[in-house]
Amino acid sequence: MGVWATRQRTVLRACAIAGDEVKLAELLGVPVQEVADWVLGNVTVPTGQFLALVDIVLDDNRKGIELNRDFIQSIRERYRR
Repeated sequence: MGVWATRQRTVLRACAIAGDEVKLAELLGVPVQEVADWVLGNVTVPTGQFLALVDIVLDDNRKGIELNRDFIQSIRERYRR
C-alpha cells in the first residue's frame, strides 16, 4: 500500500469518527471542500493535516482499547473463582 492510499484511508477513518466531512472540516479548521478533495483523492493531504488526522484516529483507537479493558475487567469481576 502506498502513501497516497494510507493518507486517504486515514481521512476516511477520521471522517467516520467525526461523523462526516463537514464535522471533520470543523475539527480541523479547514474548508469542507478541502476535506472532500482529500476523500475523493483530488489532492494529497498536506503533512500537517495528515498528522492531525492521525491524532484523531489514534485517540479513537485508544478509547476503544480502554472500553475493551473495562469490559474484560467487568467479566473478570463477575466470574472470579
